[in-house]
Amino acid sequence: MTKIACRILTYLILVFICLPLILLVLASINDNDVPYPITGFSLRWFNEALSRPDYLMAALRSMSISVAVTILAGVLAILLAVAVIRGRGRWLKAVNFLAISPIFVPTSVLAFAMLVMAAAMGLIGSVAILLLAYLVVAFPLMYRALVGALQHVNTDVEDAARVFGMSRTRAFTATTLRAVSRGATVAAIMAVVAVFNDAVIGTFLGSVKNQTFAMMLFAYMANEYDSVAAAYGVLMLLAAIPFIILVNRVMGVQRFKAM
Repeated sequence: MTKIACRILTYLILVFICLPLILLVLASINDNDVPYPITGFSLRWFNEALSRPDYLMAALRSMSISVAVTILAGVLAILLAVAVIRGRGRWLKAVNFLAISPIFVPTSVLAFAMLVMAAAMGLIGSVAILLLAYLVVAFPLMYRALVGALQHVNTDVEDAARVFGMSRTRAFTATTLRAVSRGATVAAIMAVVAVFNDAVIGTFLGSVKNQTFAMMLFAYMANEYDSVAAAYGVLMLLAAIPFIILVNRVMGVQRFKAM
């Protein structure tokens, strides 16, 4: 009886979590001029969404920024994570605190702070300030994941590789970096998604020439009431499916035995 109750509760939770996505899909194929009520089924919203080159260019721009920021954040994060984990100074605790502190600051506050900095540096509306701002968002995610992974890595293998003639860099790459690659991969995917989906920073720091996809979509939803935004949401969900599968495989989630 308890097992049946647990299953029912699990399915109810899953339905509750997936309900917004189900409604999103229904809205994207609704033939009505407004998302609800549903009067029929049509793919015209997808045709309209895919026929807007400015939105497609914004999506490509957002993806390029996301990937570039994540790569840079990953390099900086692994360097700092190794220094913090293997260092011995008391100051490293303060460094660790500062490195993860942006996670706990509201994005709007970070965006406003970056806006002030952009004004002081003359970078308002530039791609450079967007890269810097999103680096502040992506870096803590990458850093925290790498610190957690490095804490469980045995350095004896790396030391043995150096004894057998490998250089410090090659030994680290072949042993330690390989050992934390799963955590780094998951963190990188999460960072790309976080940067791509952000609309707050783009609204504060973007310009007409470098609008991000999330920024344009947010502005569209604020002024229009149709299902084009729902169609874009479904397209993003379909594009995210390979990444969801990759995360599950990297994390070792293959099947739910309890189900």
